Amino acid sequence: MAKKKSFAIKGELTRALDDTVIAATSYAGDLHVDVLPTHKIELDPENPRVLQLTLDDMFNGISPDDPAHEKKQKEKESLKSLAQTIKENGLLNPIVVYKNNTKYKLIAGERRVLASILAGNITVHARILKERPDPLKLSLLQWIENNERADLTLWERIRNFEKITTEFIHANNLSGIKDIRYMDLSQLTGISPPQIMCYVNVLQGTILLRKAIADNQIKNLDKASLIAKADQAYEKPLIKACIEGASLKKLKELEALLKQQVERKSHKAKGRSQTQVNFGTTTSLKAAETIVIALIENKRFQHLKPVLETIDWANYKAITSLFKKIISEIEKGETNEQ
Repeated sequence: MAKKKSFAIKGELTRALDDTVIAATSYAGDLHVDVLPTHKIELDPENPRVLQLTLDDMFNGISPDDPAHEKKQKEKESLKSLAQTIKENGLLNPIVVYKNNTKYKLIAGERRVLASILAGNITVHARILKERPDPLKLSLLQWIENNERADLTLWERIRNFEKITTEFIHANNLSGIKDIRYMDLSQLTGISPPQIMCYVNVLQGTILLRKAIADNQIKNLDKASLIAKADQAYEKPLIKACIEGASLKKLKELEALLKQQVERKSHKAKGRSQTQVNFGTTTSLKAAETIVIALIENKRFQHLKPVLETIDWANYKAITSLFKKIISEIEKGETNEQ
């Protein structure tokens, strides 16, 4: 079995950003640690993690009529292991929130809050910021929280990354993602520059590719990046092959094959030479008469001059027949010369 690729944030980056939170007075007011009632916590709707389960579901149960009932049940089931750990050892890593009127908006720790409620806890330990962090730092904190989850889908990772790039562009007055240096994003997120390039490729991909990722049909970043970079003429067969389980190597081979086929068709079309001359047609009897007489004036066809006295210049068929006869004699003459 192939080893699962890890997307976890580097330890030193986690600590660095944790220090940023602790030193939050520089951008968000005072920070302190306290115990909060779970009913005073609000989830952040802008958090790019795609989790259907809500606090209301945890407090009051999932409605059988809920369209997302099955998915929410699975998500709730996946929280049981964490809930058991919290029951036995308490919440070792406090959540991070900021004051939002009489409530506390969650920055990081969504699963910990939900699991704490599942464990029967009515309070939760939290690091509390007095104000909302600036958008870029907020997106980075959520990136850490989300990317430490092993079950995060590719679509969720891309949405997380997209949020960071959007805030980074805004914070640095850049015109777009093409102006961002990969090394800057690498230092921000803890991801290697080659993987940053893969994320950026996918962000610039088509709607068709993004939909396949959102539907969880494409789950591998490297494969998605390859498809995003490929010519759009190959996109549909590459997506189809990827969904059907093609490896990265097979996708590269398919792309090369598709490219060769297109090049062969192009070369064949360019290399096809014309083997006959088409003199075209005319509806003008006067034009036809002028052309035929001009040809017969050539000394090679002097013997055809008597025909000019008898031909009906109003008869399309007669003129065409005479013209063909002239061409035939020219061709015979060339053959004899060879």
